[in-house]
Amino acid sequence: MPARLISVNANATREFRKLPQAEGHLIADFGLEGDRHAGRPLRQLSILNVETVAELRQAGMPVEPGILGENITVEGVPVMQLDDGTRLRIGEAELEITGDRPACKELLGVHRDALKAMLGRTGKMARVVRGGTVRPGDPIELIGSSDADAAHDLSAQRAAS
Repeated sequence: MPARLISVNANATREFRKLPQAEGHLIADFGLEGDRHAGRPLRQLSILNVETVAELRQAGMPVEPGILGENITVEGVPVMQLDDGTRLRIGEAELEITGDRPACKELLGVHRDALKAMLGRTGKMARVVRGGTVRPGDPIELIGSSDADAAHDLSAQRAAS
């Protein structure tokens, strides 16, 4: 399955959930325009697999892209396997993985079992290296990593699936 962007989600209010957008404007060294979490040096953007969203929905939780607080919902990318320093191209933008996305208690507001269900697969945080517009359906490409072996391993895993 080719890697692609499923949803771009933003919310300027203090509400946890993010709202799907027709497109997003990523700003270098800032994050997603119109999102209250933008502007943090290493936590400008949060990324989550749509496969995780689907599994939680199948378990009876009322989730869809953005409900779990992520900015970018992706398909076909093993997000939790991406090492810090890994770079991705989505649409016109380039992102760099900066670390794990923390599991926060706000997930309990989604569903009483959501926090427990998300442990170990909360997604990743990234910084915007090169800004640009991103839209659902845009392809996602792994373009480099701080560790060449990790990039090779990820490419091999993607080719095998």
